[in-house]
Amino acid sequence: MIESMQIAIDKISQLSETEQKELVNLIEQELKWQHEELEPNSILDELADEAIKEFESNSTLEDEW
Repeated sequence: MIESMQIAIDKISQLSETEQKELVNLIEQELKWQHEELEPNSILDELADEAIKEFESNSTLEDEW
């Protein structure tokens, strides 16, 4: 295991069980989003394509933001 990973694990082991569970949840969410971002034809990919089309067709308005 790389040294920085071991240092992180050591620090995590000093947290309370509740804090460890919260951290696990955050890590799982982040991994899910990273997977989704990399997945071809993902929902995010579709939304990005839609946003680009709207922008290019000048159908986006600043006051909608």
